Amino acid sequence: MQVGKARLESQNELLTKFSGTTGMKTGFVCASGLNMVATVERNGRRLLAIVLGGSSARERNERAAELVLNGLSGSMQSERPDGAQSGQ
Repeated sequence: MQVGKARLESQNELLTKFSGTTGMKTGFVCASGLNMVATVERNGRRLLAIVLGGSSARERNERAAELVLNGLSGSMQSERPDGAQSGQ
């Protein structure tokens, strides 16, 4: 990424190689492991993926990509806090 004259590099392949990624925040908490929030925009759709408890950065990134791809394809239904599927 170029910001003015500075060039910023990322070691996170989801940000650099997953088309449409618009942002992310990664973190680590002893109790849960590696975590990530990532946003993606493709074909006019915006999605948010939240991954908690990854055992490695690679697993965390792959799970986030899987969530986004499932969301884009329509193969994933959101679940409401009361346990009912969306649309019910």
